[in-house]
Formats: sequence, structure tokens, C-alpha cells
Amino acid sequence: MNKKYELLESTKTDYRGRPLFQIKALKDFSDVKVGDLGGYVLNPFNLAQEGDCWIYDNAYASDNCWIYENAKLKNNAQVVDGVRVAGNVEIFDNAVVYGITRIKGNAKIYQNAVVCDSPLILGAAEIFGNARILRNAIIQGNAKIYDDAHVGNTALVDGNAKVYDTAHVYGSAKIYDNVEIFGDCHVFGVTRIQGNAKIYDDAKIYDNANISGNVEIFGSAQVFNTGTVLESAKVYGNAMVFNNAYVYGNSQVYDNAEVSGISEVFGNAKVYEKAYIADHCRIYDDAQIFGEAILEDDIRVGEQVKISGNIKLTGRQTITEDIA
Repeated sequence: MNKKYELLESTKTDYRGRPLFQIKALKDFSDVKVGDLGGYVLNPFNLAQEGDCWIYDNAYASDNCWIYENAKLKNNAQVVDGVRVAGNVEIFDNAVVYGITRIKGNAKIYQNAVVCDSPLILGAAEIFGNARILRNAIIQGNAKIYDDAHVGNTALVDGNAKVYDTAHVYGSAKIYDNVEIFGDCHVFGVTRIQGNAKIYDDAKIYDNANISGNVEIFGSAQVFNTGTVLESAKVYGNAMVFNNAYVYGNSQVYDNAEVSGISEVFGNAKVYEKAYIADHCRIYDDAQIFGEAILEDDIRVGEQVKISGNIKLTGRQTITEDIA
């Protein structure tokens, strides 16, 4: 084999205090010229002799990690343990990767990002800022995880999705398309979010929730236990959508309102203040339910009907006039 680099003794040590070897190019390839001094390795296994892979600057690879194909480490980056870095991946700045992480494609990990445990980073994904990718998470496509965001467990972030600020995505959550998760929100459980949805502030999405379309969920709102929010609906304030409830169309659920029990809110309907909708109710058109109104057991309210005040309606019926 025609070697592309040799090992030189150095005074640099790795995170365990073990001496590292500096690499020196033996031939021209990529942007490397014969005689160039590169970064550091613990042993020859850490950097393949084939391909255009290289370690630059003060970066190093240690333990049983393997840098191969056209991957590059730069600046002060550290890759250790059993990590595999391939494709056209770039890891640079002060980024640290450890565990048995696999990184392929055109992914970039930089600034102060940390990737650890057993994640997969694929495609053109970017991890930067102070972001943390943990456990068995998968980041792929053109996804971006940055700022102080955390993605962990078996969560998937794909497409053009972004997770940033101090947002947390974990459990078995799946984030796709152009979704943005930001603020201090938490998304977890077997949750699916897709389309152009935006989840932010202190919102919580969990336990089999399904979010799709141009939805916005913000404030301290919660969608959980198979709650579904679709199309251009908004859920905000301290509102909750849960127990198989559906909120869709251009409808809004906000303040301290709750929608549950296979109920539906759609059209341009609004449910707000302390209103409670449950058990197969349908609120639609331009209807408004507010105050401390309670609607249960197959109540239907449409057109421009308003129901408010401290009132409780039950039993299968269609309300066609305002009630206050």
C-alpha cells in the first residue's frame, strides 16, 4: 500500500494522558501537500491511509475510532472511543465526538457541539453551537441542531427540520420536513411532527401526539396522549389537547382551555379561557366556546354560535343559538 502519511513522536497527549503521534503527509492529496504536518492520532488505525481523509491543526483521534474516506478533523476537534467518521464529514472547532457514534455523508459538527453514546449523523446534517446529541438519536437530511438544544434517546430529526435554543427532543419523537422546535420546549414519547409546524416557548408535545401542517404550538401549551393538531391550527397559552382530540383547520385553542376525548375543533372555531370540550364534541365554523363552559358527550356547535359563562352542556345535541 502506498502510504499517504507517517507518524512522528510528539509531546501532545489525549484526554487520558496517553502520548499521541503527529501525522506527516508523504504525498499530495486533496488540499494536503507532501511534508505537511497534520493533527494527531493514538495509533495508525485512527486514520485510514486510503482516501482524502485527514486530521488538521490541533485536532486528534484516539482509542479505537476510525477516520476514513474523505472525512476531516480540524482545529481542536476530538474524536475518541469507537466512533466511525466517513464520507465527506467535517468535524471542527472545539467539537467532541465519543461513544460508538457513526457519522457519514456530508455532515458537519462544529463549534462546541458534543455527540456521544450511539447516535447516527447522516446526510448533510449540521450540529453546532453547544448542542448535544445523545443515546441512539438519528440526525439526517439537512437537519440542524444548534444553540443549547439536546436530542437524545431514539429521537429522529430529518428533512430540513431545526431544533435550537434550549429545546429538548427525546424519547422516540420523530421530527420531519421544515419543522422548527425552539425556545425551551420539550418533545418526547412516540410523537410525530412534520410539515411546517413550529413548536416553541415552553410547549410540551408527548405521548403519541401527532402534529402536521402549518401548526403553531407555543406558550405553555401541551399536546399529548394521541392528541392531534393539523393544518393551520394554533394551540397556545396553557391550553391542552389530549386523549385522541383533533384540532385542525384554522381553529385556535388557547388560554386554559382543554380539548379531549375524541373531540374535534376545526374551521375557524375558537376554544379559550377555561372552556372544556370532551367526549366526541365537534366545534366548527366560527363558533366560540369560552368562559368556564363545559361541553361533553357529542355536543355540536357551528356557524357563529358563542357559548360562554359557567355552563355545562351534555348529551347529544346541536347548539344553534348563543348561550351565556
